[in-house]
Order: sequence, then C-alpha cells, then structure tokens
Amino acid sequence: MNRKFKVDEAKIWFKKESGWPEEVPKNIDFPKMSLGDILRESVKKYPDDNVIWFLGTFMKYRELDHHVDAFATDLARI
Repeated sequence: MNRKFKVDEAKIWFKKESGWPEEVPKNIDFPKMSLGDILRESVKKYPDDNVIWFLGTFMKYRELDHHVDAFATDLARI
C-alpha cells in the first residue's frame, strides 16, 4: 500500500490513554476498487444485513444499492 495514505500512528489521539480502542486498527489496507464496486461486492455478500441507520430506521445493503442506483440515474439525467 502507498505510504502517503497511511496515518501517523504516533499522534496523541491514537494512544491508549487517549481512549483509542486496541482492537481498532489505525491504518487499513483497502482494495484497489471503485466505491461502487465495493458496494456491489458487499451487496452480493450481505444483501439483507443492516448497513446504515438513517432517520430512525435501518437500511439493508440491498436497499442502499437501490437508492444509490436511483441517485446515480437522476444525476446522469441532469
């Protein structure tokens, strides 16, 4: 992974005494995929799992995918 996208793990907010949970990584390697491809892959794996909580209700991956497609279609019409 390219080092320029890594955070400086020596920062004070990453210290245990500052409250950073040990089980939460400070840097994550992401695959070289578009955000859309990552979403589609997640929809295939977890279609009926909760993905976000919005306006007092949970949304499933399948629902999010539908809304993202509808939004992208509307943007393309502009």
